[in-house]
Amino acid sequence: MSLAVLMSAGSAERVFEAFQRLRDDPGTAQERFHNYCANVLTSVERIHFDYKSKRDPQTPELGDDDKHNLAEAISGFANSGGGVILWGVIQKDETSVLKLQPLAQIQTFLSRLQQLGGQSTDPPAPGLDGAWIPASDYPGAGFAALLVPESPLPPHRVALKIGKIQHNYYVRSGSSFSVATHAQLEDMFGRRPQPKLVVAVRDEFPYDRSYKSWQINFDVVNEGRGTAKRVCVEFPSRDGVSAAAGIDNWRNVGGTCDPETGKPTSLFELLPQRVIHPGMAIRFDSVVRVGPPEFRPGESVNLQCTLYCEGCAPVRVSFEGSLEPVRDNRGS
Repeated sequence: MSLAVLMSAGSAERVFEAFQRLRDDPGTAQERFHNYCANVLTSVERIHFDYKSKRDPQTPELGDDDKHNLAEAISGFANSGGGVILWGVIQKDETSVLKLQPLAQIQTFLSRLQQLGGQSTDPPAPGLDGAWIPASDYPGAGFAALLVPESPLPPHRVALKIGKIQHNYYVRSGSSFSVATHAQLEDMFGRRPQPKLVVAVRDEFPYDRSYKSWQINFDVVNEGRGTAKRVCVEFPSRDGVSAAAGIDNWRNVGGTCDPETGKPTSLFELLPQRVIHPGMAIRFDSVVRVGPPEFRPGESVNLQCTLYCEGCAPVRVSFEGSLEPVRDNRGS
């Protein structure tokens, strides 16, 4: 595979991978880094990478200008398609000559970047990763790369108290960063991970001899990437269907009706302290029952309910299950 392919600049992850590969031969890392920046990256738009120089390359500590550049870039890349911040590169604009700036105590500097990077935005940008390569003629010096993946939890605002950028939300726009517009913020808030609730019937609906009816038991499963909060399950009015006051994790809210028919519905709310995390299921049982004459032992029944959770549109679902046969006639 050619160097150009390995050092593809098509995404933040590939740029970062290409930088890491420069360590395969530390003796020529600086030369190959310069060639990569000058011959590969300059041929593509700077959507997924940005060059940064340091105000004082002789110290690993970050000055205010460095902190400004770091926080702005993390916010902008995390809110956009992700990117890599390449430290130790000087290029005033895309038409000027590109020069390298070896940074002293590069490992310490990278450690400072990663430490401050996690504090630069609110919420913190997930998945930050760093790498460094040595400079040729300066022992202990080198160049650093900080990977900022596209965030699944946008938007991220600058949290550092630096100049006028604190509390700003940034996006990547071509080869620079700009403050996000209201429309862009609305879009980013809409891209936050959402829960996806479904009903999963595991077994037959058991017969309860005490009530001479069947318990409608199922799991409420979250198949989405977001946490489901303030979860409710609503059943429409139907002959033969009754509701209990509540048990275990659920309570009968009551006082609700169908907006189209005006008929009362049975609404159950998950207890406030409970949430359904991604990949998690919570049992819904012993609350809703069906009984004769509308329902008979051994038959398959189809029921409907509506699932609600905070921040999501209601989801109407149909589910099917079998009523447990009543083997003892005294209970039928």
